[in-house]
Amino acid sequence: MGARPTPIPHEGEGASLSHPCGGTHRDLRRQPSLTVAQHRIMADLIEGYSQKEVAARHGLSKETVHCHLARLKARYGARSILQLVAHLVRLGLLTAGLSVE
Repeated sequence: MGARPTPIPHEGEGASLSHPCGGTHRDLRRQPSLTVAQHRIMADLIEGYSQKEVAARHGLSKETVHCHLARLKARYGARSILQLVAHLVRLGLLTAGLSVE
């Protein structure tokens, strides 16, 4: 079995979580939306683009795309891109077939 995701701290605990690309997030639950960059990346992945293609389409490095995805997976406790997409759709933060210009 794989490692379980790190639980999100309860308000008032003051705990911060580190994420895989450096830095920390404070009380991740207070971020109910995606940034424009995260939205574009997720929309492209839903459309079937690879992470490498997403990076090229938006003038980003593959590492930047990877870090956006790693942070989102950590924030929502997802172990895969598929789990992340499913969770974001359930929360209404992402819609299949979404196009962001």
